[in-house]
Amino acid sequence: MLIPLSFLLGSCAAHHSPVYRGWGEWVPSGVSDVDSSLTSVVDWSTVPGVITSIDGNTVGDGYKKARLLPGKHQLEYADNPAEFGAHPRGFLEVDLLADHVYEFRIDYCFWCSPRRLATWVDDKTTGDLIWGNRPDWPSWWL
Repeated sequence: MLIPLSFLLGSCAAHHSPVYRGWGEWVPSGVSDVDSSLTSVVDWSTVPGVITSIDGNTVGDGYKKARLLPGKHQLEYADNPAEFGAHPRGFLEVDLLADHVYEFRIDYCFWCSPRRLATWVDDKTTGDLIWGNRPDWPSWWL
């Protein structure tokens, strides 16, 4: 009996990969029963996998955002950009508001000497910077 290799790979991924199953939103216990307008969303889809824990709870691979209750939260981030030379990691504390969307970003300047990076969180609902510093180099400067 001949079984196509793509079928085997797809079936393995279907059981173990949150990305394959259409997940992508990490929700801690107790939050899934709360009305979504009473929660906050933290989105790190521009750098998938960069958020490694929220409030001390490990965030698995494949997640790109989290739905959290309003209030203070501690997020841990770690990134391993190829050929940058630095592997930024750290903790940040944010005070989230209900029904707001927040975006975590890391931007690298590969051509800056010395190489530089910017790490920040924007409140996408209001446009405000709530943590960190946006890049201070021109957008055309990689």
